[in-house]
Amino acid sequence: MPSGFGRRACRPTNDCLMEECIISVDWGTSNLRLRLLDCNTGKNYAEVNAPAGIKQTFQNWQVSHEPREIFYSRVLHTQIELLAKQANRMIEPWPIIISGMASASIGMREVSYSPLPFVLDNLSPNIDMISASPTFGHDIILISGLETIGDVMRGEEMQTVGWWLSYGNKNSNTTLILPGTHSKHMHIREGVVVGFKTYMTGELFQIVSEYSILANDVQPKVLEQDYDVVRKGARDVQLEPLSHLLFSIRGRRLQNKFTEQQCSAYLSGLLIGSEFRQFKGGNITLCADEKFASMYLVVINALNLSDFCQVVDKDKVSLFVPTAHLALFKSLAQT
Repeated sequence: MPSGFGRRACRPTNDCLMEECIISVDWGTSNLRLRLLDCNTGKNYAEVNAPAGIKQTFQNWQVSHEPREIFYSRVLHTQIELLAKQANRMIEPWPIIISGMASASIGMREVSYSPLPFVLDNLSPNIDMISASPTFGHDIILISGLETIGDVMRGEEMQTVGWWLSYGNKNSNTTLILPGTHSKHMHIREGVVVGFKTYMTGELFQIVSEYSILANDVQPKVLEQDYDVVRKGARDVQLEPLSHLLFSIRGRRLQNKFTEQQCSAYLSGLLIGSEFRQFKGGNITLCADEKFASMYLVVINALNLSDFCQVVDKDKVSLFVPTAHLALFKSLAQT
């Protein structure tokens, strides 16, 4: 392993509390997002987003003939330079804390999953640390994901921690819904993640609408005027098999029962509605950005779940990961 990239058994020391800033990194499959955070106030001085997700970075590394951690650190360095321009200030060798796919098998370094139950107050996921080197002057803290039987996640656990720190109530039980390419339903009981389920909702929509027999029938954009069709799809999938209903989109289009936009609306209703087929009641907390919030609310309303649903302000959702990163960094520094 290259010099400067050894495993460190130690955690940040109290000296880290003197740091002015940290760099919060959310490194997903498709995108890379960096934020420069004030350690004391939590102020976000600047942020950059790039389509430099782990999947593409891994593919690029495979043909690079360069040590993996050095290659990935160069990707980070490029974005840190952009962050400095955005902040209009020099970026000191402040620590970097990364969640998401950077700790996966195709990431910067694999970190084993943390098991359930996961206590949100404890801020104790598995972590690994990569020391600063002469070519990359930042210490890196890699955060693992969570696992349960037959299911895993990386990244959403920090969203959940950030939500808990912002809105959590130890006396409440809820299912926190995190829509996305792989939608997560986090089962939380008195501040503890006791289970979760992953639904390939976003990915299935892409596959069906771009690569299946329905590719020529589905117009990706769903119009508000077609929300009734979304509701129909959500209700239908509670009663009939999803596979059959997917093919029915083809039949309805050939019979001129649906427009292309309505095909998309029905497909959205089917896939989102299927997440709730085995929902056994209880409280729901929808934690979705603007891209997903309206569609999930349409489905929740169609299934008569609105009275049990709390909706997180969509403008606050993007703040949960940096909130969790900052809290976790301070917690590590104090132990």
